[in-house]
Amino acid sequence: MTDQPGTALAVLAQIRAQARAGAEALDGLNRAAEALEGIIQEGLEGPFKGVFNALPNGAVRNKPRGKIEQDPELQAFIGARVMTLTFPEVAAQVAAHFPPERRVTTSSIHRWWHRRGKKSLPSTG
Repeated sequence: MTDQPGTALAVLAQIRAQARAGAEALDGLNRAAEALEGIIQEGLEGPFKGVFNALPNGAVRNKPRGKIEQDPELQAFIGARVMTLTFPEVAAQVAAHFPPERRVTTSSIHRWWHRRGKKSLPSTG
């Protein structure tokens, strides 16, 4: 019987030691979880504290129309000549017939032709 209280006390001491070790491990896990949470939160907020000023997708895709598309008279003028003249010749005729603010470059005519012009002409066959 005398062994039992000593053995019980030894077992109890062992249980307490394991509980302390478990509590320390749990505290360490809690500290690690808090540190990880801080890192994740910082990553979500980004390295800057300013407002994110990116344009929405619709604003990027919906570009303003070019000079040719905005001006029906210019569009008709170019459309009437684009099948018989080269793009530089069309640009030269536009420069001769329109004021400087309505003139367009060869590149603009080319871009308009490939985006809109071909589709706007009547079918030939």
